[in-house]
Amino acid sequence: MNSIEDRLVRLIGDRFGLAPEELGPDVTFRELEFDSLGLVELAVIAQDEFGVPVSDDEFTSEHTLRTAAGLLADKGVRV
Repeated sequence: MNSIEDRLVRLIGDRFGLAPEELGPDVTFRELEFDSLGLVELAVIAQDEFGVPVSDDEFTSEHTLRTAAGLLADKGVRV
């Protein structure tokens, strides 16, 4: 995992009570049982943590931690 993915794992684990071993880079948010409200909450948390705008609909249930990290990297996040 890259550093953005590592930070996402920590954020999701802390906020949603998931163990790091559940949060592999290719697990989808659907597999983690995120509903639309959870995805919106994740977008807000990511926006606060990484300092880039993340709209409510940018993370979908089909995204993985890897694709979410890629989206953040495309927005200029560097760690």
